[in-house]
Amino acid sequence: MHWSFFIILTLMFILSGCTGMVKTKYQQVFIPSPCEIKEREKPQRSGDIIKDLKAVLIYSELIKKDLDFCRGGK
Repeated sequence: MHWSFFIILTLMFILSGCTGMVKTKYQQVFIPSPCEIKEREKPQRSGDIIKDLKAVLIYSELIKKDLDFCRGGK
């Protein structure tokens, strides 16, 4: 019994060395930056579906350009 206890204790000591290893994980962190662009006014509904759709598409393109500018793009 004395030897089996010693063997179990030795195995626990040897195998416990693998569990304490620290693994470093790197990941990107995005830092917010202030952007001085005024908020665009949303297009008003006129009742004509074609004109409303065109206004919304233009609005979304302008918002996209503003976002690209704030991110440092073109």
